[in-house]
Amino acid sequence: MTRGTSAPRITLQGSPFGIANGFLYGYQGVTAYEFMPTVRRLGAGFTKTYLFWNQVEPKRGTYDWTAVDAFVNQLKSPDEGLVGVFSASEWAVTKPSTLLPPSPAKNPDDYYRFIFDLVSHCRGRVRYWQNDAEPNSPIYWGGTKEEFVAALAEASR
Repeated sequence: MTRGTSAPRITLQGSPFGIANGFLYGYQGVTAYEFMPTVRRLGAGFTKTYLFWNQVEPKRGTYDWTAVDAFVNQLKSPDEGLVGVFSASEWAVTKPSTLLPPSPAKNPDDYYRFIFDLVSHCRGRVRYWQNDAEPNSPIYWGGTKEEFVAALAEASR
């Protein structure tokens, strides 16, 4: 940039206001319900939902897309939703759990395949992804900070 000019302004379509969905969407007895019409009526244009490895892939190679599809089928554009994925699993992680805390995968290739399959399943319907959260909190991460960074690297591949 030259002196006296400003950066180009980035504008987003729709409302920048977002509302996070319930933590157990379509999991552990909670129904995967329709909520985006209400979110839009409240003036929001963005939402986030949480999914768990154990919820989507309860056994290696066996997927349950019920909650995933119920979520993405409500979105009018990929920019409306963010999916937070927690690596909590009864079979795939170092500290088996159905909910919290998530922990590092026993086999990083399993984690990569799971994330790849999930993102591929949602291609064109979800643009934003988050894996796990708050590595400084034992509630939200059951591994080391180095293992958290390694999981981030696997997910970003």
